Amino acid sequence: MKISILKLTTVVFITGTILISCNTTTQKADNVQSADSETNNHLDTLSAEYVTEIDTFKKQTSDKISANNQIISNLRVKLKHATKETKAGYEKAVDELDRKNGELKKKMEVYKAEGKEKWKIFKTDFGKDIDTLDNEFKKLTAKL
Repeated sequence: MKISILKLTTVVFITGTILISCNTTTQKADNVQSADSETNNHLDTLSAEYVTEIDTFKKQTSDKISANNQIISNLRVKLKHATKETKAGYEKAVDELDRKNGELKKKMEVYKAEGKEKWKIFKTDFGKDIDTLDNEFKKLTAKL
């Protein structure tokens, strides 16, 4: 009798342990799925913010490049009324600014989102290039 009670107790204990561990595994799987879902939602939000930031920067850059094109047009008009000596030196400078402005426009158009770190580097470098070009425009317009 003692042996049968001991066997029965052992079987009940093992069965209980198995049932408890099955529920825990199911609960763990549910927890992992909900955590994955939350992570994906967070990543979607970050991706949307990232894409919006890129689009905003492209719009601002496009506006700045268009403004530079207008400045170039104005400089070319001023050069039409300038003396020959003035034209010779400044036409090359205006052509160079026009070329650089076109390169920046193309650089921005071909940029593909490759991750936030690369975006930060691109944005910093591009900002420096735009600032340098702005300074060159200011110097040239001050001379004319």
